[in-house]
Amino acid sequence: MQAMSLRAMSNISWAFASLRVADGPLLESIASEAIRKLLLLPAPGDGPPQWGGAWGGHAVSILGLTEALSASGRLDGEAALVPEAAACLARYTAPLDRRGPVATREGAGGASPAGPGAPVAVELGRPSVVLERGDLCVLWKPPGWSVSVADKAKSAMLEPCDNDRCSDMEDPGAGDDFQLQNWAQQEARCRSPIARDAGASHGLVHRLDRNTSGLVLCAKSYLGYAMALMQFASRRASKEYVFLCHGHLPPSLKWIHAPILREGPARAPRSVVSPQGRHASTEVSEVAHLGAGGAGALSLVQARLHTGRLHQVRVHAASRGHPLLGDASYGGAGAA
Repeated sequence: MQAMSLRAMSNISWAFASLRVADGPLLESIASEAIRKLLLLPAPGDGPPQWGGAWGGHAVSILGLTEALSASGRLDGEAALVPEAAACLARYTAPLDRRGPVATREGAGGASPAGPGAPVAVELGRPSVVLERGDLCVLWKPPGWSVSVADKAKSAMLEPCDNDRCSDMEDPGAGDDFQLQNWAQQEARCRSPIARDAGASHGLVHRLDRNTSGLVLCAKSYLGYAMALMQFASRRASKEYVFLCHGHLPPSLKWIHAPILREGPARAPRSVVSPQGRHASTEVSEVAHLGAGGAGALSLVQARLHTGRLHQVRVHAASRGHPLLGDASYGGAGAA
């Protein structure tokens, strides 16, 4: 075990997590050895601020190992791993953040005049900063805006699935004028060294499909970025979706457990429910019925994802005979 690298330990942990095999003694040994290795890692060297290089590879492995152990249900038993991993990431990011901020200008990119921490009104057709807390801010992403930064290094840290922080191959955004990362670089409160670093997704912590509207977490520093990723990796952060679907979804339906298989060409993949697919779980927390029934019946649904498969909400809802309103790709009719 001592001869194994952090990347090797991360890969082995993910192999067990993907197969849903809980080898407690092995995973506990990996976590213990990982803690020892974390204490020995050097700080990053000099150079321009970027989430990359040899130390960046270590950061990827640290986050991947944390997420793999969390997916295996072993993270609580190795609670020391999370603070040690967080401290290690803080040592790495501190020099990056000390290399100088980018000059900002008030009002750039439609910035709100509201002070830090103050919620602001949302202009539905364009992005905006709706909340600011320390090293993080929350962005409003309207439909039609892509969040599709190519990031092979970060994708490698994640479960080998279709996690919402991996590249959105359905919507690569090349040549797209409506890219959230471009807007964030011009936004006064988001402009910092990390905003120019494609290797760190320009500070964007996760993604949403082009036609999905909602909130996106954006880091204003490398420290904020690393700590936010740590929250997702340890599964202490969750994402909830609200959607309209056809028909009256039964209020008794609380969970949808159905394996999802990704298929089709890389540039336009689709997902289907299939026994050959990967485990996928969606929790249905609230359901409200609209309409008396029949062809015009709709359901307003709040759901929480416990896995991150490609188009998971859309596929799971359609598999129960309730495709999302307007989602023609998965059987939903357009809005009237």
